[in-house]
Order: sequence, then structure tokens, then C-alpha cells
Amino acid sequence: MMDDKEAREWARKVVQDSMPHIKDAENFCSIVTDGYLSDPLCATQFGMALFMDKPIILMVKVGTPIPKRLEKVADGIVYFQDDKDFENASMRVKAILDKIEAEKNQ
Repeated sequence: MMDDKEAREWARKVVQDSMPHIKDAENFCSIVTDGYLSDPLCATQFGMALFMDKPIILMVKVGTPIPKRLEKVADGIVYFQDDKDFENASMRVKAILDKIEAEKNQ
């Protein structure tokens, strides 16, 4: 376990490394697996995207439980079975992003 100094240094590095990429992105798309939900890096990046008011798309592996509040903040959720289904799921993400873009331009 990290002490306070190590935790602050880790957080500073995560923000320094992640912030420019998230800030420049039009949206935030996360691949959600069981490991994602317990990863502090993923949680930190998700929080930054949320605070920057980015559209949030979740790609969820079937069978992965999603917290209800996470479902509520997502602009779109796409489920995929396995690696073979991932390309199909990516096309569904594109359709959601196209819809978000069209709504933004109205």
C-alpha cells in the first residue's frame, strides 16, 4: 500500500499524463471489464472526463456488473461478448457518437 507521499505523487503523475489526452478528446470511451471497476487509474480518468463534461461511452463485456450510477452518467452503453464481437461493438459506439454529434449541432 502507498503512503500519502507516494499516493500524491501517483495522482500527480496520472493527472499530468492523462489530462492533456482527455482534454483534447471529443468524448471518453471506456472498455469496462471486472478489472476496470477496481482500477484506480480508470476511476481517476473517468472522473476527469466527467468533470470536463465529455460524452461518456461505455463498452461493457457481457456479464460485467455495472453500478447503477455509472449507467446513469453514461451517454451510451454498448455490450460485447468477446474479442470477435468487439469490431461490431465498435460500430455501435460510432453510431452513438454520430448521434451525440448530431444533437450537439442542432
